Order: sequence, then structure tokens, then C-alpha cells
Amino acid sequence: MKITSLIANNIHCGSNYVHYLLSKGNNKWNVLSLRGKKDQLYDLSIKNLELSRYRMLFNILLVSKILNEIRNTDVILADGIFPYIYGKIIRKHVPTIKVFFLVHNDYSINNRSNWKLLPKWLFNFIYDFLLRNEKVITTSLSASEGLKKRSIKSFHIDNGCITPIYGKNKNEDNHILNFWYVGRLVKAKQVGLLIKAFYNLPSHCRLNIVGNGDEKEKLNHLSIERNINCKFWGEIEDPFSIIHPGDIFVLPSLVEGKSIALMEAILSNCYCIASDIDANREFEKYNVTLFSVCSVESLNSKLVFSSQLSQKQRIKITRVDLADQDFSQKEMQKKYIKVFNEKNK
Repeated sequence: MKITSLIANNIHCGSNYVHYLLSKGNNKWNVLSLRGKKDQLYDLSIKNLELSRYRMLFNILLVSKILNEIRNTDVILADGIFPYIYGKIIRKHVPTIKVFFLVHNDYSINNRSNWKLLPKWLFNFIYDFLLRNEKVITTSLSASEGLKKRSIKSFHIDNGCITPIYGKNKNEDNHILNFWYVGRLVKAKQVGLLIKAFYNLPSHCRLNIVGNGDEKEKLNHLSIERNINCKFWGEIEDPFSIIHPGDIFVLPSLVEGKSIALMEAILSNCYCIASDIDANREFEKYNVTLFSVCSVESLNSKLVFSSQLSQKQRIKITRVDLADQDFSQKEMQKKYIKVFNEKNK
């Protein structure tokens, strides 16, 4: 069986990363981006980004290019509004291709960092229209529940990940207690909340922010204004290679699917703090600490508490033994292929 993941852009992070994990080690699984290598998502201003989306919608030539790329493909896994649209168009041209639609979180929640030119009701209507009566797979239980409320059927498959090669040796600055955020720097990720909550901590605590996005400059100014010990690393190919067991990983997002970054942090034996949203509650059994959504005070109390623990205490808290069993990338692949092989879905 030959499979093609159809995604909107070719950045290797966020929800896109799932597709690169699914294709890893499987030479019959290809990842195809509607935006080529020249159109990196965050090289564009928000205005130009929106315009590029509308250009993509009316780019009829792109259909023929995609059809040329997916010769002999049996299954398409589409992820995002434009991949959904092109998936439907391709199926009309090649009826033998099975098309599945991937959803990571409950899109009806009003927390968009993109598609700002569309009113929320229209955004939801488009998504509902595209997904209804289709073969839909979700990566989080919260997405499944959200779709169910909107009368859209779906299959649920948990994300998996590869155990990261994390920094096993002590950091050169071993007197510093490192707090980490790894991900996109966009509004929905609430990195600004993390910066605001980083106060009343011992002087040896440092906040490390890994990633890029349209809020990077604003966040940098905020960290300077708050006079906190903060380092912006930009994008790093293997961020967990500089993260050590007992470091503190923070995921303050308003919305998540099943976060691969959080899974990797758990497997790296970090002490993990995350926002109390549906998708993150699935991680409580690994002793991830949850804080009240959008609450600076709640997050600060968790940061202060974690800073008072010794490295050995923080390492002991995280249930890496359970995560090793649950976060299998190979098992994730098998589950998708099983769904693709099933008939009359």
C-alpha cells in the first residue's frame, strides 16, 4: 500500500510533525506539501500568509502537479483546509484513491492563530462542510468529542513518537535550573503567559524558548520588559539534545492535539507542567502537573514549586516507564495502516 500525507506547508513541527513520524522508516509513505520549500510559513507576514492561502485555493495548476506527484498512491491522508479541498478534488479525478482527513484539536474553540480574515462562524461552517461524511481520524480525544458534538464521525488514533536523544550528560551550566518551552511562537501557545508567570523564582532559574513564529519579537520585548532570565534559541533540529533529565518542560497552550513535544519531554525524563485542557489531561497518568488555563498565578505557583524540588525528586516524579509503553511510533504507524486497510468504513 502506497500512502501520501498531504499537508499545507513543509515545516517539521506542530501537527505536521505527525506525518514525518508516520513516514519514518516506511518507504511507501510519502509526505507532500502544497507549499514548496520556498514558502516557509514564518517567512511571511500574516497578511501575505493569508493572501498565499487564497492564491492556493485558486491555483488550478496545483491539481495537476499533485496528481503527477501521487501516481500509484492508494491512500491520501489530508491535514488542513486546503489539503481537505485538494483531497476531495483528487478523489474525483482518481476515484480508486482512499482519502482520509486528519484533525488534531477541536477547531470550534475560538482560539485561532490563523485564518483571521474569516469570521469564526464561517470558519466552523467550512470545516464542518469539508469533514462531514468523510473518513476522519483524530489525534486527541478532545478532537473526537468536539466532532461528535457536531455530528461528525471519526476514528481516534493516539500520537506516538520516537524516544528523543536527550542530553544525558550534565549541562555545562549545571548550576542553572533550566525551564523549557519547545514549539511555535503563536498566540494560541500562550508563551507570553509563561513569560509573565516567570517571577519570584530563584536567581539560578532560566527560561529557554525554542522555536519561531510571528510572536517572537513581541515575546522578546516582553521578556526584556519583565527583566527575566530568558534565552531565545530559535529553531533547533533536535531540541532535546540540549535538554536534560530533571529539567522543567512547560506547555502553556490554549489548545493542543496530543502534543508530541510533551511526549518527548516525558520520555526525556523532564518534570512537565501543562495547561489544564482536555488533550493535556490525557497525560496526568505520567504525573504531568496541570495549571489553570490562562492563569498567571496558577502557572507561577507550579513553576515555584518545581524549582524547590531537587533534580532527583523531579526525575523520580515523571512516569517514563509508562510512557515507554504508550508512546510507540511504530504502533502508531500500524494503527493508521490498519484503518486504511479496513473496508466499508
